[in-house]
Amino acid sequence: MKTRQVGKASWGKRISQSLAIRLDFLVIALATILLLAATATSFGQCTRCGPLVSVKPLSLTFKPQLIRTKSAAQHITITNVTPGGARVTIVTTGPFQSSGCTGTLGAHRSCTLSVTFTPVALGAATGAVSIADGSAAGHFKVKLSGKGVASTAENFEEKRSPFESE
Repeated sequence: MKTRQVGKASWGKRISQSLAIRLDFLVIALATILLLAATATSFGQCTRCGPLVSVKPLSLTFKPQLIRTKSAAQHITITNVTPGGARVTIVTTGPFQSSGCTGTLGAHRSCTLSVTFTPVALGAATGAVSIADGSAAGHFKVKLSGKGVASTAENFEEKRSPFESE
């Protein structure tokens, strides 16, 4: 009978030692993961810590445009700066329209967003293109401005030659 008790005791001791080793391993693994995450963040390698894309330019100014007519397009370049895909979401406000750059932008790829201006009233108009890439810091706002005019004569009034008499 003493043999059985010793066997049971040694079996129980082996289980507790095994659990202690597994717990130690788990603590070491967790500490390593946290250290790697902190290191990646401090060296700028964390892809979700900063923006996934770059956006240029951050403002567009349109020439005076006849009301209810569409301007020539101006362009915004969106570049994925990561080795993975970046899902780009675009919202345009005001009397401005945009097209292009929808969906996921491949690794280190660029796309061109075309923006046009169609004024509906006379005078100054403002709007924005909001661009998001899904990361915490990846929200960009491109400011848009233009002026609605009634005739082409108004387009040239502002660009009067200094030699013209008034």
